[in-house]
Amino acid sequence: MVKVIFNEDKESKTIRLNVTGHAGQAESGKDIICASASILLYTVAQYAMFAYEKHHLKKKPMVALDDGNAEVIITPKTEYYGEALHTFFVAQIGYTLLARNYPQFVELTPFE
Repeated sequence: MVKVIFNEDKESKTIRLNVTGHAGQAESGKDIICASASILLYTVAQYAMFAYEKHHLKKKPMVALDDGNAEVIITPKTEYYGEALHTFFVAQIGYTLLARNYPQFVELTPFE
């Protein structure tokens, strides 16, 4: 099962996405659930790197993209916080669709 957790620390203004596990819907390389979950993750990770290059973050993002265990953590500057949160929220919508359509393969913990 793919487990997806979104977290926002309002005090430190840190936004986090954690994705672990494998869907197991099909063999490696043919699993459409894992492919879908991965592209959403990679989109957020790429956004984090773009935001860093544009000096929109307080510090370098933490991006770890290991097979079956990935995490993206960013701390945006105040003026870019809304943009960053929106980007993560759009990815959350994608994960919500996956979790609703394939609940046996995807478990989602959204922003609170």
